[in-house]
Amino acid sequence: MAADRKAVFITGAASGIGLATARKFAAEGWLVGLSDIDELGLKTALAAIGGDNAGFTVVHDVRKADEWERALDGFVEASGGRLDVLVNNAGICRYGWFEEQGLKDFDDQIDINLRGVVLGAYLGLERLKKTPGSRLINIASLASLAGSPRFAVYCATKFAVRGLSEALDIEFMRSGVRVACVEPTVIETPLIDKASAPGGPSFREMVSQGMVGGALPVEDAAEVVWRAAHEEALNYPVGDAPAALLQEITPRIEASRTRMREVFAAAPAAN
Repeated sequence: MAADRKAVFITGAASGIGLATARKFAAEGWLVGLSDIDELGLKTALAAIGGDNAGFTVVHDVRKADEWERALDGFVEASGGRLDVLVNNAGICRYGWFEEQGLKDFDDQIDINLRGVVLGAYLGLERLKKTPGSRLINIASLASLAGSPRFAVYCATKFAVRGLSEALDIEFMRSGVRVACVEPTVIETPLIDKASAPGGPSFREMVSQGMVGGALPVEDAAEVVWRAAHEEALNYPVGDAPAALLQEITPRIEASRTRMREVFAAAPAAN
């Protein structure tokens, strides 16, 4: 692979926002690494994208550090040493009343949505530092900005992803790595149907009855991820609802980022 071609590694890339993002970056000429726990889905995604730009796939459980190491090492080797962008996209949702969900539902959401993002940031940092102008992009949610009933643990994980992103954006400034957080409203992905337990309340019905205009197309989210890879902001909403909520907190965040930039500009760079 040519070392001068930009490279992006995307988790949860077999479907939904991850797949749409992979399509977008591949169409723009980037080398795209597709990671997912769904081996068959990865094969289908690779065939759907086509071309040489989607030349790397890896079956990868984001909850496991050793699998992160293997996946990233393989991709960086394939890219000729580059890792311009890492997109922490893999995530799941369980829709239902808190007391009616099981401990496994809680564990799965916490481990995939939060532990997976922490591991990606932690193990991806050394690779990102070796590519000037690199970026870590974490996919949060509208649920990271307002708690919603029947999404309690999902909201908790996404609030944590947004907080982690805000903190790491300041920390990683020392290394020249930028951090962005994308907060989509409800997007038309397989997650809408997978979130509901058989016989339980339907997330799909809630979206169709309670969301004006319905879920947004997945391409809208992919376009915002593309912007996040190139612009300087921390937060990138997808849809009107997260955009409105972010207006309330953005001034505080930007003031903190400006202050910390000044502090780190006077400090020695991190190794």
